[in-house]
Amino acid sequence: MNAKITRLKRYILIYGISRAICKALGRMKLPYVRSLKIRRGRSVGLIGCGNFAFSTISFFVSKNQGKVFGSCFDINSENASFFARFYGYKQAASLDELLKDDLTKIVYIASNHATHAEYAMRVMENKKSAYIEKPITVTYDELVQLTKAKSKYSGTLYAGYNRPFSRALQIIKSRLDTTAIHPFTVNFTVCGHKIEEGHWYRDAKEGSRILANLAHWIDLSVHLFQQRSKMPSVIHIAIAYSNPNTPSDNISFVFTTDLHDLIVFTFTSRSEPLEGVNETILLQSGDITAKIDDFRELQLWDLNTYKKYKFRPKDAGHESAVLQPFRTTPSRNWKEVELSALLILFIEKMVSNKSSNASFDIRQEVETFENATKAERSQ
Repeated sequence: MNAKITRLKRYILIYGISRAICKALGRMKLPYVRSLKIRRGRSVGLIGCGNFAFSTISFFVSKNQGKVFGSCFDINSENASFFARFYGYKQAASLDELLKDDLTKIVYIASNHATHAEYAMRVMENKKSAYIEKPITVTYDELVQLTKAKSKYSGTLYAGYNRPFSRALQIIKSRLDTTAIHPFTVNFTVCGHKIEEGHWYRDAKEGSRILANLAHWIDLSVHLFQQRSKMPSVIHIAIAYSNPNTPSDNISFVFTTDLHDLIVFTFTSRSEPLEGVNETILLQSGDITAKIDDFRELQLWDLNTYKKYKFRPKDAGHESAVLQPFRTTPSRNWKEVELSALLILFIEKMVSNKSSNASFDIRQEVETFENATKAERSQ
């Protein structure tokens, strides 16, 4: 009990009172507790009623838009019923009922990883937009099929990779010199959750922790590359495994590029972090040196200037990412997300084969992918 109280106190300091309590309520699932937000419509549906959907997706939608919830669906009907009661969803529905609801315009997908692409395609087939929590797909073939569906149907696709939306990244990007091609040196050090044997993350069909976790920082690297006027042609990848029996846990890998970038990733999960995922990012490019401490603090040096920013509550970009469908300004370019997905899947395959070295030829990989999607469309 003391450990739980300590954790709650720390969460209040990090996330603020309302979200910390929401995280706790999501785990306890008390049936008599309700959200007090005012009802405003029925435009949002939800597939997958787990902790992330409760304390992040539904929390931020409710906080900013009020009760705009239509139907929610989960293979565990008790989870769906709890969501419907707490957040004021119109109903805990079947999947078909959710998809046929004409008032629902945007569907958030936060189910198990292996179902993301399938659900997104069904959502678009029913003329709705889909917000896909990471990863957007777990296989290359799924990415091809998803791209085909995106070109066929009218609904918009949104991706749940949130780090590019953080205030720290927005500040850094505003200070980068995009008129020149300065190499990036970036070091990501991440303490992730300890995942026990038997957890659904360990199911082979769900993909490894490359897809489940490290995808965030691989995606962020692609986003940083896109800030320049020129992308690398080739990303050389070197991977070091601490334990070949669990190759995607406690792993380190390095990107080097033909533009002289150096990106280093270290992911450790040997014990459960008290405050959730903890990350440190050190970045240099041109005259900029920046250090992000768990998205709670940013230190930024620019030649002879220095400034420190504090973010309370912690801002890893979740709120802004979740609200993409409600913004009038454009969200991320989907081609950037596709490139990110291709690189993530490439590394996933390397880890699956326990490969230590490979090169990702961006032009070749994109061309092959585009040919695959064209072939699919012509069938």
